[in-house]
Parts: sequence; C-alpha cells; structure tokens
Amino acid sequence: MTIPPPRDEHELCARAAALTGLRLGDLAKTMNLRLDGDARQTKGTQGTLVERLLGAGGRAGAAHDFPALAIELKTVPVSPEGRPRESTFVCSFSLANADRAEWATSWARAKLSCVLWVPIITPAGAPMAERRVGTPLLWRPTPAQERELAADFDEIVGLIGAGHVEALTARTGRFLQARPKAAHSRVRTRAFGPDDEPMEALPRGLYLRAFFTAALLRDPAALPEPPAGRIGGRFGSPEATLEQGTKPKGSDMLRDVQDDDLPILFEHQWDPAAHRMAAFPPRERDAFLAHWRTRILAETTSCKRTIVVDESVVGNVVSWSDDGKRFVGYWIGREYWGRGIATAALRAFLREEPIRPLHAHVAVPNVGSIRVLEKCGFRRIGSSQMGADGVEEYHFLLET
Repeated sequence: MTIPPPRDEHELCARAAALTGLRLGDLAKTMNLRLDGDARQTKGTQGTLVERLLGAGGRAGAAHDFPALAIELKTVPVSPEGRPRESTFVCSFSLANADRAEWATSWARAKLSCVLWVPIITPAGAPMAERRVGTPLLWRPTPAQERELAADFDEIVGLIGAGHVEALTARTGRFLQARPKAAHSRVRTRAFGPDDEPMEALPRGLYLRAFFTAALLRDPAALPEPPAGRIGGRFGSPEATLEQGTKPKGSDMLRDVQDDDLPILFEHQWDPAAHRMAAFPPRERDAFLAHWRTRILAETTSCKRTIVVDESVVGNVVSWSDDGKRFVGYWIGREYWGRGIATAALRAFLREEPIRPLHAHVAVPNVGSIRVLEKCGFRRIGSSQMGADGVEEYHFLLET
C-alpha cells in the first residue's frame, strides 16, 4: 500500500497524531512489512515503517523526508518515561571542505529547520512489534536554540578546518556533536592536517545529543544544561586537558596583563601555524617583549587583558585607538583552538570595552577568527581589501 505525500503541514501532523498509541506490529501488517529478525538487522525498519505511513517521499542524503514541505522526519526510540535511548543522526558532512562550511548554508541547518519528531516508546527488551508510537511533535528551533546549534557547528567545523580533526571528540559541542559515521573502522575519507597536509580520517556525522532531544520533546523551546559530569559545551576540551565540568565564563576568563604573562604570549605568536593562520609576521623575542612593555602596556588609552583558563594563560585580547577609530584584536595559543575560548573571551571583553563602533581586521583565510567575530555581533563591511602589509583581509564592525 502506498500513501501519497501530505498536501500540507496540517495534514502531516494529523496523520502523525493518528498513530499515537498504536503498536508497530499492527501498523506493519497494514503496510505488509515484517518486523521480526535480529534487532541489529531491523534497526531502520521502524523508521521506514513510519515514513511509509506518513507518505514520506524524500531519499537518503541531500533531500528532506517531505521535500514539498521542507520537513524532516525523525523517529526516536524513547524509554517509557520519555528519555531518548540514543543520539539522533542529523547528516554527514565533508571533512575536506570544513574550512569553507557555513551554518547558514549548511545541510545540517536545512535538516533541522523543521523536524517532525515521532517518539517510539521502547521498553527495555521489548520486541519491535510491541513498541508503540508516542505523541508526535513538529519542532522549529527557536532563535536561541539556533544560536547554540550554530555555535556548536562552527566549533566543530572550525576545529576540523584548522587541521585538528583528530582532536575532535563526541564531547565537543553543547547540543550538536560529531561522531564517526562509517560501516566499520577501516573506512577513511580525505581531510587535512594542521599544516594543510592531506590525511585520511574516519568519516564523521552530526548528531543531536540525547539530553537535548529529551528536553525539547518536553518543551520545544528548551535550552537544557548538559548532565552533571559531562564536559560537553563549547568550553569542553577536545584534548581532555581541562578538568571535567570546567566552563570558563565572562570576566572569570580575563585579568590584567602581567609581565610574567609576556613570555607565554610570545610563544603563542611564535607558533608557525598560528602566525600563518593570522597572516601576521612573528616578532623576535626581544622585539616582542619591548613592543608589549613600551607600546601596549604603557598605552593608557588601550584596554588589554590576559585570557586565563584553569589558571593557565591561553591568550590575550586588546583594544586600541588609531586614526580616530577603535580596534580590537586577540590571539589564542594554538593548543587551545577549537574550544570556544576566543568567542567567550571576546564576548566578556566587549562588556568591558565601552567604545563603539569597534573595528577589526582579519586575514581572509582565517576562518576561525571570522566566525568568532560574527558570533560576537560584528558584521563584515564590503569585500576584502589588500592591506598595507600585502595581506588580503576583511574589515568587521561592531556598532552597538
């Protein structure tokens, strides 16, 4: 039996609501589907069953389940108490093209723009035929939820784009995470290392964390905190170097620059990958220390802060005036890239720095810094321009 696609959102929701409380075994008989067999071999069968019952017409890959409505269908196994039993797959993505990926145009955003959630109530040990359909929910992310999802996406692709795919773990991201997505561990796909060298890595897919799905099934506007003891979040450490539960926030990350910080800041800017990414030539040690002591620290109109995480100096952020304009710049040690530290520190700094408008220049290839500025409210002004130092750069502006 073939059910035609729903004509509109109302008809789709009515069809889904009509399934509430029904056993999968009974529903499968109406569609001539078999649910018996090894659970590992029939894992996708319940999803296929619900798709056919609702008239889904999309195909796997770059297509919505209901293409005419731009709605995605997600069947999620839940406990009798409503807790999802696993994370929810969103889509695969290219590791090789991560440095060019943007949330606004990503397939992940398109997939999550409107989701029909259909819980499948799955008691422990229950055969598939005995499982029942739960109450469906048509969900669109709130602006606050989308900001969190976008930030997770930016963190994940930023880490990969900077050549640190092997530092990426399932702990990265608050609501959205990346996990291996392959038939077996021998599958590899193309990626790039920190020096742009080609490499092979496990394919990754994007998933919604189970605690987030559980929360939105109860409250579609939920912004839940990660469970206690989980690193999670954009301050979680892909390299697991921060203590579990550490979440540097706000002014706790910033303090006045001390002279003892300068040797550490020197090492940050001396790193070849870092100054290549920033397109900024490094200073020799004596020149660096003199520049900071006589130009930056001695300048009374500038605002300068050291960024600290777990009592470790991880970078700096500075604002200064030049030719009647106020500028901001920041530098994060490479070992701390991809952990949301730059974004959190800049947001905190912007609460201390009162002058607006605030300007920033960033080299065109520096995707990570571009995303940081955009997440902090800066907007790009015009097209790229060639700077006096011969570096092609973007001009960003924060007006309020």
